Amino acid sequence: MITYASNHESLNRAARWVQMVGVNEVPPFAPYVLASDEVPESFRGIENCDAYTRENLDDDLKLFLHAQGKWHGYNFATIVFLDRMTERSIRLTDERVTGLVLHEFAHAVESLAWFKSTAEQREAAGLHGFTDEADGALRFHGPAWHRAVCHIGYRASQ
Repeated sequence: MITYASNHESLNRAARWVQMVGVNEVPPFAPYVLASDEVPESFRGIENCDAYTRENLDDDLKLFLHAQGKWHGYNFATIVFLDRMTERSIRLTDERVTGLVLHEFAHAVESLAWFKSTAEQREAAGLHGFTDEADGALRFHGPAWHRAVCHIGYRASQ
């Protein structure tokens, strides 16, 4: 299975974990797990987080990935700020990095309808968030995210 090959081996290992737990949900599943030093400057300005994912991130990275010959279709994408964690003296163990990437993956799993769609389908369907925008309480780490984390944890244990 194809995955984006990062320059950081800990991110490649994390991508393989995401791939193992997500493969039954969204085949063909080949995640993009990138370090902030591997993406254009315009993607590095996100503040107050150690990793970042959102709807259409794969689509926004498409031209950049195409130019590198690393585009393999729409899939889960996340950017990990390893440099920020290093600056704060956080030990970048495989467990920490994998946990962080799985945390981000849970945000995508919250809405499999979003996750299984292409950027064009997302736009046409009006899918503009990971959770139901009518319920602001679910916007960040609400019940759907917690359910997704439990599901991912169960898959990882199999």
